[in-house]
Amino acid sequence: MEKEPNASDREEKRCRLRNVWESLKDICAICVADKLVLKEKTDDEQSLISIKIESPKKKWRKENFEGKKFGQYGIYGISGFGGMSCVYNAGRADGMALACKIVDGSSVAMLRKESDILRRLQHKNIISFRHYIEYHNCGLLFMEQAEMRDILDFVNSHWPLDRNIRRRWSKELIFAVKYLHSTGIVHRDIKCENILLSRELHIKLADFGSAHQASDRFKVCACNIEYLPPEVIRKQIPVGYDLRMIDVWSVGVVLFILLTRRMPFGPMVGSELDAIKWKYANTCEPEFTEYEKKLAEPLYIEIVKKLLRFDFVSRASFQDILASRYYSRSMDLGDRKGYHCKHASV
Repeated sequence: MEKEPNASDREEKRCRLRNVWESLKDICAICVADKLVLKEKTDDEQSLISIKIESPKKKWRKENFEGKKFGQYGIYGISGFGGMSCVYNAGRADGMALACKIVDGSSVAMLRKESDILRRLQHKNIISFRHYIEYHNCGLLFMEQAEMRDILDFVNSHWPLDRNIRRRWSKELIFAVKYLHSTGIVHRDIKCENILLSRELHIKLADFGSAHQASDRFKVCACNIEYLPPEVIRKQIPVGYDLRMIDVWSVGVVLFILLTRRMPFGPMVGSELDAIKWKYANTCEPEFTEYEKKLAEPLYIEIVKKLLRFDFVSRASFQDILASRYYSRSMDLGDRKGYHCKHASV
């Protein structure tokens, strides 16, 4: 015969109930139509507390969150779209401006993994984690907001870039990816569209949906094919391949674009894979026009070529690149081209 719960047991259950409520506050105050029901169970020792969210019957979609509030977090208008996500302007009750990435359905598991990776990272040139919520069949990732969009937009509208800006951005990107690798993570989707800019024109590496443990075996990359290294395109991945070499090559492509505003080996389309393989098989290194050579210091062009070596074994490391004379000298970061860039040092 089961023993009747005494006053001490009931008080313990009430304490546990209060703790659960405190931990769920941000999730509970979501919509007026939703009602949180907390019920204390005394007839089942294995399940003392039952939590149920009563909500509308319809399935929630990532496009339907404008104007919603999640505790101290509010969601405003849509600012952009990703492959499987909507990105909203958002904010916190204390006035902090944020971005919110929302996915639905089967993509929630990927966003959960991305949030787990992002919350571990602390670097001034990597977009910072703020909060993560799962609501119905949707995942919501609140992040630091980068006010100036991505560097591709900036390069297209301000090309050719000032040399000091190009030097600062290339150094900040290399520092960010070097730090990422030191934590055992590879990004695997580094491209201009995933490198955002702050109001002060510092870069913020974003979108870790394809990020992976560096120690894991090679798997299919979601990276844009124009940023993938030759060994991946040719499917010549040896056993023990260092996944960090994918990021090194992608950084080289970004640095090439900062100088030239074009892809190093021309446009590539996934449906023309044979043509891409032929192009890689008949090319030794990226080529620069005479005008492009005049835009950059010889040391910068040398760095790009070292990062874009076809033999991944001889591809330069970030440590070697940062030790070069190009980055070791002092940098004048004045606002020489009207970029609204504050004086800073890197």
